Amino acid sequence: MSRSLLALALLAAVAAPALSGCGSSQKTTVEAKSTTAGKELQDLEDARSKGLITESEYKKQRERILKGK
Repeated sequence: MSRSLLALALLAAVAAPALSGCGSSQKTTVEAKSTTAGKELQDLEDARSKGLITESEYKKQRERILKGK
């Protein structure tokens, strides 16, 4: 019986840190991407035409958008 209690106590000591986050009052936020590739490309083109980004930055970001990353 005492061996079972020792095993249970050891298990509780190991599991306690993993369970300490349960019931936490911290807020977790998950954001979903709500823009389309087309909108991103339009915004990118606008930034380029207004001189906010360079041509090389435009090309790099355009490729990233088209690859879906």
